[in-house]
Amino acid sequence: MAPEPVMEVKIPPRVDLAEITRSTRDLPPAHYTFKIENFSLLANAKIDNVESGDFQAGSYKWRLRLYPNGNKKNNGDGHISLYLAFSNSNALPFGWEVNVNFRLFVYNQIQDNYLTIQYAKGRVRRFHGMKTELGFDQLIPLTVFNDESKGYLIDDRCIFGAEIFVIKPTGKGECLTLVKQPVIDTYTWKIQHFSALDQESYKSQVFSFGGHKWALLVYPKGNSTEKGKSLSIYLVMEDFETLPCGRTTYAEYMLRVRDQLFGKHIEKKASFHFSNSIKDWGHLNFMSLDDVNALPKGFLVNDTLAVEEVWHIYLLTVKGNMINDRNKGSLTGNSVIKPESSQQHNFSFYQRGEGEKGVMETEGRGFTDLYRNSSEELFLKSLMETSIGMPVPTMEMLGFKNLSQNFRTDKWL
Repeated sequence: MAPEPVMEVKIPPRVDLAEITRSTRDLPPAHYTFKIENFSLLANAKIDNVESGDFQAGSYKWRLRLYPNGNKKNNGDGHISLYLAFSNSNALPFGWEVNVNFRLFVYNQIQDNYLTIQYAKGRVRRFHGMKTELGFDQLIPLTVFNDESKGYLIDDRCIFGAEIFVIKPTGKGECLTLVKQPVIDTYTWKIQHFSALDQESYKSQVFSFGGHKWALLVYPKGNSTEKGKSLSIYLVMEDFETLPCGRTTYAEYMLRVRDQLFGKHIEKKASFHFSNSIKDWGHLNFMSLDDVNALPKGFLVNDTLAVEEVWHIYLLTVKGNMINDRNKGSLTGNSVIKPESSQQHNFSFYQRGEGEKGVMETEGRGFTDLYRNSSEELFLKSLMETSIGMPVPTMEMLGFKNLSQNFRTDKWL
């Protein structure tokens, strides 16, 4: 009986080469550089791979593992193979996992830039107890790397690097709810005995929409620079104090004064981010008092003025914590990408004498932190300058509450 044919099974590479991108950049690695001197001695020694010293990024300790002649077990023959490895993973709790986006680098000493190798489309990789090492079997061909004219290996020295961004769910998030309701959500305020009104301003009864309480504010003789000239109308958020600090409620709406005879209403649209420091927004010069008081025009009938507010689109930003629970559903919450300060190890491989083994030395030193947190004060100042169109001396001199006192002047509207 003839023996059965044996099926040959080929083990594919761990990562499809199409999933890897290569580019160059001038900026050095943010977290770690690994300099190797006398590289040829390392390549000719009977050493399969060599590891760097430990370095820290994203609250975890890492190290680089380099195969100078390629990781032949994983299709790396003829290439430099370089991997990012968890250091001391045994100290982590059972079931641990860490999601990272990382890049590995090779320094071009002629071009003074870095060949950057990473997974395509910013792919996030997961380290866990069964996968403590990830990287690139074919980082760079040896024919290119060993060619001194290419710039990667000069005077038998080379530099590799790593940049690691740990994805950590913070458990925080927001829910943005869009509420679009039909035009029947119109509030009408009939102001009687309009010509006899003697106060500077009047406010309507409170009405509700979108989970908040609102009111209309009218200056029958005009407000600020429009006194004696125009009718001023605003929408007021009555429960503005319930908004968390730093949160806003955005509303698009229309204010209207009805033409009670001919239907030729005066309408003006408005939109604004209401907050716990700015609660009202509208029009300083909604319409001229001459038009209001002109009886033939139909705005004032039986000494009654009809003012309306019509909702168009209402956006509500709600603060709320979200929880990342893999057992209960998909990941929710914001991810934090936090680079650490850069670290470096110099790796020198040399021979002390004939017949002696190679000696490896590492030396660590820090670099200036490349990433800094943005200044909240400068951000707010820039935001206010962009939105309002005026320079802001300091946040102390002109805060949001001070600004709100000036919003009903022609300077802002």
